[in-house]
Amino acid sequence: MVRCFGTEISGNRRLKAELSTEQRSAIIIALEGGGSPTVLATQFGCARSTIYDTLKRFQQH
Repeated sequence: MVRCFGTEISGNRRLKAELSTEQRSAIIIALEGGGSPTVLATQFGCARSTIYDTLKRFQQH
């Protein structure tokens, strides 16, 4: 379910645009469920570093 959710949102996302709150939440949920950062980066149309940065920010706050 998270896969479809992320794919639908990222389809309209501009290159280098900020992730929405919903996208960030979906990334965190997927990572906590054992998702691969590489696969998530592909699904959300962003760099792997964005996935890692999102997780890091979540853990710090």
